[in-house]
Amino acid sequence: MKAGKQTISNFDFRGLVLKPIIPVLLVILLLSAALTVYLRDRLEAGWSDMTDILSVEIHRGGDGAAEHYDGNSFPVVNRGDLLILRVPLREERRVDDAVLGFNIPHVAGFARCGDEILWSYGQELWEQGRYVGNLFFRVPVEDEMWGSTVELQLTVTEDDAFSSITHVQAMPSVNSIRYFFSLFQMDMLLFLTIAVFSATVCIVLLFYRGGGDLKREGLFLAAFCFLAGHGFLYGLSNNTPVCAHAEYVAFYLMPIPFCLFMCTQVRNDRLFRIISEGLTVFFVLLFSVATVLNYTSRRYHYTSFLLLLQGCMLLGVILFVAMLVRKQYSEDLSKKVIRYGVAISMLMLMLEVARYNVSKYILVGFGLEELSFASWGMLTFAGTLMLGYLARLTDAVGEESDKALLKRLAYVDVLTGISNRNYCNQMIEEMEHRGEKYFALLFFDLNGLKWANDNYGHDMGDRFIQTVAQILQKLFGRQRFCGRWGGDEFIACLTGDNMHYAEDMLRDFDREIRDLNESETFPFRVSVAYGVVRSTEQEVLTVDEAIREADRRMYTAKIRMYDAKEAPGTIR
Repeated sequence: MKAGKQTISNFDFRGLVLKPIIPVLLVILLLSAALTVYLRDRLEAGWSDMTDILSVEIHRGGDGAAEHYDGNSFPVVNRGDLLILRVPLREERRVDDAVLGFNIPHVAGFARCGDEILWSYGQELWEQGRYVGNLFFRVPVEDEMWGSTVELQLTVTEDDAFSSITHVQAMPSVNSIRYFFSLFQMDMLLFLTIAVFSATVCIVLLFYRGGGDLKREGLFLAAFCFLAGHGFLYGLSNNTPVCAHAEYVAFYLMPIPFCLFMCTQVRNDRLFRIISEGLTVFFVLLFSVATVLNYTSRRYHYTSFLLLLQGCMLLGVILFVAMLVRKQYSEDLSKKVIRYGVAISMLMLMLEVARYNVSKYILVGFGLEELSFASWGMLTFAGTLMLGYLARLTDAVGEESDKALLKRLAYVDVLTGISNRNYCNQMIEEMEHRGEKYFALLFFDLNGLKWANDNYGHDMGDRFIQTVAQILQKLFGRQRFCGRWGGDEFIACLTGDNMHYAEDMLRDFDREIRDLNESETFPFRVSVAYGVVRSTEQEVLTVDEAIREADRRMYTAKIRMYDAKEAPGTIR
């Protein structure tokens, strides 16, 4: 405990820094949401939307009778169906040096214009029974192709795959990466949210000196939120097959840190803890089985277990809501944020389930496909967990700050900034508890403090005490302990090999006092009496016995210094 050491307890960290964090985060999230909506129109400047002019031809089972559909909507396609998508490149929608952007899940095939193959992917994987994934396609369009038609022949690789194709865009190839940000603007917002949250948590945890529970909760929550933003992978790499696989891996892994987070919340509730731990094990096993089958089986892929995964994820969220009700949270900020946030997220989830099924099987082609309650629900869910956690972390850091301040007041001398008698007594008890028998104990006493106070005022006396304390801290601060014993008395203790260097350190002390006097810092001669005692194998002493003996020797030295007129007020 060094003099002048700056710690979190020196200022109100909770009041000055942490309290503004939550409103600042809310403002950032609102600005991010507004920015993503604004950027969508900006990103699509100069693009041509081709969705409304395409036509679709479906051959069930690959060779069945053709079903023709004008527009982008059609009945649900299944594994083995052949989908022929025709996009007329009309001159009025011309974009120079263009690419056609698509986002179509679970298909393998090629694109052509006349006899020229423009793009192909996945046919070999499909023939091998391998997983193809949810792909983002960019089909190059040469300038001379405008006025003709681009045809995509796509084989559907999974059952119950999709019933519409949305957001087909012709865009300049130089900025085609913008297609991702336009298509996945909610994923971008979620990613930005996670980045802000993670940075904030890391900064706050730097100041948090408490136990590891809150830190583990923060890690689990950050991992969950990071995996929840898996769609943003497409914006980080042009390798869409890798991103497609990584997206499903992230989706399967996402419930695991969430269940681990739940485990930390129900530590004292045996029933919920068992259920949470069981769900964690289940999701680990489900991910393992799905991954093995995805890369070894011709029939079963990640998509084969999505219904089971989503159902169990829903169960986990319901369990979390039940936990909130069972714990009967008080109405503080973090509990309110989590309670209402989870309620809104559950509403969003139910709306998404309804939207997905209605758009896929009932109101096909009514534009419901482009809505995304799931993204808003996930953003709300992740955001409320983040804000609730930060509110709890804020309180925890504040409590640690208060404890550190109380400890500082209890163990640090206010005048000098070094350890006080309480701290020294605690170290003495610790030495006795550990059975430390061998040490050197030094006792110091300022000569002439009362005379300095009477003649130069108490401010001068305080400077006298502070200056000597700084010298002692400089020389003995790294030893077993060093502190102000009371009034004008100080104590230091050396253990281990250092106890043999007591005389050398005292010579350094004498030199510091001599330099102080030569610099004429004070209008009087500074002198300090001291006594030193060792507890050795030849003569073992208790600490109390050593203090009494060192005090006696110090007093003898004081009398000698006064007789020699070396103390303040004795020089004529």
